[in-house]
Amino acid sequence: MAKIEKRGNKYRTRVSAIDSETGQRRQPTISGRSAMEVREKEAQFYRNGKQYSSAKSAKTLEQGALDFLSIMDGAYSPVTLSQDLSKVKTHLVGSPLGRKRMGKVEQIDVQKWASDLGKKGLKGKTIKNCWSVVRRTLKFWGFPYQFDIKIKESEAYVAYMPTAEEVKAVLERLYEKDRQLYIVALLNVLAPLRRSEVCALNREDILNGSVIVNKAMKLTPDKTWVIAANKTRRSVRTIHTIPDWVLDLLPKSGRITTYNPNQVTNYFNRIVSAMPDVHYFRYQDFRGFAASYMIQQGLGLVSTTKDSGWTSTRTADKHYFQSIRDIEDEQREKLIKSYDYFRPSK
Repeated sequence: MAKIEKRGNKYRTRVSAIDSETGQRRQPTISGRSAMEVREKEAQFYRNGKQYSSAKSAKTLEQGALDFLSIMDGAYSPVTLSQDLSKVKTHLVGSPLGRKRMGKVEQIDVQKWASDLGKKGLKGKTIKNCWSVVRRTLKFWGFPYQFDIKIKESEAYVAYMPTAEEVKAVLERLYEKDRQLYIVALLNVLAPLRRSEVCALNREDILNGSVIVNKAMKLTPDKTWVIAANKTRRSVRTIHTIPDWVLDLLPKSGRITTYNPNQVTNYFNRIVSAMPDVHYFRYQDFRGFAASYMIQQGLGLVSTTKDSGWTSTRTADKHYFQSIRDIEDEQREKLIKSYDYFRPSK
């Protein structure tokens, strides 16, 4: 094990490796803020089979991220690739961290970058997603550093849950103004679908009171909308909550709507914003309303979670906490009153 030297406020040592690009023996430098950090990086280097490439080490992190995502085109879904590219180009390219060579990235560099993103007002979840791209990039190129960085906590978002009266009023206005948007919104009220899922539906997917959800409309990196399979197995599901009278409102065949998800949101916002008697809510709040309404009508949290395509009941509890708690409070009151049956008769 090579000796650790201190240069200024940094510690460093050399490791022995074979350059995968030239076949020559190399002694790359490993540095850190402490001797312990250097030893940890050294041990990790040897655990990973002494992987070293002069070309990879000279590549900047931003170029490494762009090349990594280019290679993953076809392995990642179009929407994941588009989102990751956007994060790299917006928050990594041109930054001090992005201009740093991958072989020289240290924890302090990543922490400063994450802190700067927080100062710019980015939400904690967005920063975590950006860090995920950086971490996957480093791991892909053979630099699986285990950085322990601190990311600001995301503020809990409590979605506004429209009432049944508000939802009905909006549906009636959509029926008057835009029949196609009405059908899309109605399906979202009757079943907890994502925008991308309802926009990808065909008439053949809705039959005998059920809607088969197995695809979604996604935006590719070249800004083209395509219909592709759902990303997770949990998202593939059949929802049995469509009443018969809805079938008469649908097209006889083909796509349910020609709108893409962005158009659905924009057209919806334009109409609802012009309704002063209705508390404004987002189009995606239909999904929360549908889930909450199912629970309120007694379907149960587990079944509602399955119909919504969520991975666990924790998702519903996290995003629609208050509405579910209100329903639980009502159910508890009914339960307490039912115990009167067991009161002594005398």
